[in-house]
Amino acid sequence: MLLNTVLLDAAAQPAAWESNVLLFLFLGLMIFFMWFSGRKQRKRTKIMSERKKNLKTGERVMMDSGLYGVVDDIRDDIVTISVGPDKVRLVFNKSSIAVIEYDDDATDLSREEAKAKK
Repeated sequence: MLLNTVLLDAAAQPAAWESNVLLFLFLGLMIFFMWFSGRKQRKRTKIMSERKKNLKTGERVMMDSGLYGVVDDIRDDIVTISVGPDKVRLVFNKSSIAVIEYDDDATDLSREEAKAKK
């Protein structure tokens, strides 16, 4: 009777190495997905920083706040944009630019360029 109880207990519990293998497999998958998603974000950030560096007057931009305007003046990290039909001039930091639009953009090129550079 005691032997049956011991055998049943041993069969019900998995071996210690099996649970360790599952733990390491799960951790490995988590690390892979974190690395993979971070890689895409770094590509988008690199493309956007290149666009900000090559920013010219007359280009349409969207700020982080959702405000659209046309670039009037660029001085180091300071950008002056014209907004609305009255051409109200607003001053922003270059880092607050979310999207730079081009005349031939039908879609958000930041994502399209990131896909093309794979």
